[in-house]
Amino acid sequence: MPRVNLGKDPIELQRERLAHTTAKIIRKAMIERNMRYGKDVADLVKMNRNTFSYKMRAGSWSQMDLMLLVAALKIPADDALQLLGVRK
Repeated sequence: MPRVNLGKDPIELQRERLAHTTAKIIRKAMIERNMRYGKDVADLVKMNRNTFSYKMRAGSWSQMDLMLLVAALKIPADDALQLLGVRK
C-alpha cells in the first residue's frame, strides 16, 4: 500500500498557530520598545538567552514567563489576553 500523508493532527496545528501568534506579539512589543535582539529581552526578564530563543521557536512559555514578558515589555491588554490564551 502506498503511504498517504493525512496531514497534521488538529491539536498540533492549533499549538503551532498559538506559538506563531505568541512570537509575533512578542516581536511586535520588542520593536515598539526599540529592542532589536532577543538577548535584550532575555536579559530584561532574567532568562537564559538560549532558553528565550527556544521558547520563541517552540512556544513553550509558562504562564509566569508570559506575565514577566507582559510586564517587562509593557504589552497592551488586548495582546496580553491573547498571549495568555484568553482571547483569540
